[in-house]
Amino acid sequence: MEVFEDPIPKSDLEGYRRIHEALPFPLAMHVADGPSALRGIVAGVVDCLNLGGSLVGFQRNAAVVAAAGLPCWHGSGNDLGILDTAYIHAASAAPNCTMASDFVGSWTRSDDLIVEPIAFVGGFTPTPMAPGLGCALDMDALARYTQAHSRMEL
Repeated sequence: MEVFEDPIPKSDLEGYRRIHEALPFPLAMHVADGPSALRGIVAGVVDCLNLGGSLVGFQRNAAVVAAAGLPCWHGSGNDLGILDTAYIHAASAAPNCTMASDFVGSWTRSDDLIVEPIAFVGGFTPTPMAPGLGCALDMDALARYTQAHSRMEL
């Protein structure tokens, strides 16, 4: 087991302390903001953190966690290819984002709406190097899955 994440409500720092002392492996919290990360770090009850938040927010949170000397990973949801690709860039830019991130949207959807799927090579995801985010929106797939749309004239 690499890590035990969010076994109880994050507000129960005393419970986290007891679990942290009893575990033979790292304990983590999944947080979306700096103050939440700081609560676990200052209480000394986490060994690493699963960080969410916006792309800028992730970088800020990762810097807070790095200042505490802890590793992190980038959390995700069941997202589409463009957002997962953005997450890959954010994770690549955080030096302490060394734990396995969970970019799983492409595994759970029939189409992630990008032209080239996210590459997984030897258990890793190379940072896309094409212009922009490194991916292109699949307009054919977008048309196939669109249920309704409207047009705004400027």
